[in-house]
Amino acid sequence: MKHEPIVLNQHGVTLTPLDESHLEMLRKWRNSEFVRRFMLYQDDISESQQLEWFSKLKDTQKYYFIITDEAGVYGCCNININIDELGNCYAEGGIFSAEESKLNSLTPIRAICALYSWGFTFCKVEFIKAKIRNDNKRAIRFNNGLGFKVDHVTDDVTYATLTKSSFEDRYERIKKFLG
Repeated sequence: MKHEPIVLNQHGVTLTPLDESHLEMLRKWRNSEFVRRFMLYQDDISESQQLEWFSKLKDTQKYYFIITDEAGVYGCCNININIDELGNCYAEGGIFSAEESKLNSLTPIRAICALYSWGFTFCKVEFIKAKIRNDNKRAIRFNNGLGFKVDHVTDDVTYATLTKSSFEDRYERIKKFLG
């Protein structure tokens, strides 16, 4: 079932659904060396590729949000909802900061907790999967802190899963620090 993306305000961050006015900003972030080096797809993205990608999001359950905090625009996060072969509702999620200088704040954990809480509660997601480049040690630690469990590791990618119960347990413990 398709959900209408809504603005999420929680823990001092705002997640605004991606719209066409954000596309060039997002493309510039995504093409920056700082962001691109941690992505599975590492080629530069052209304006036409970005527009084509965005047009394909319509009528899907792929939700992208621009993150803002008290300092301004932070980056982007997403949750892409699917149904597996057993009929389970699951998602793949991700987040990135637009600037390296913003990494050591509470904004990423605040944003992803708001997003995953929405996914588990409102969208009825049962588990969230992550695919992380093995050289992105910060993201692996971040996901571990959220309660993700590693499923398997290949030469290039770590695959992990976050269950609803594991998320709720971790979220309950860290909520008081998130504001």
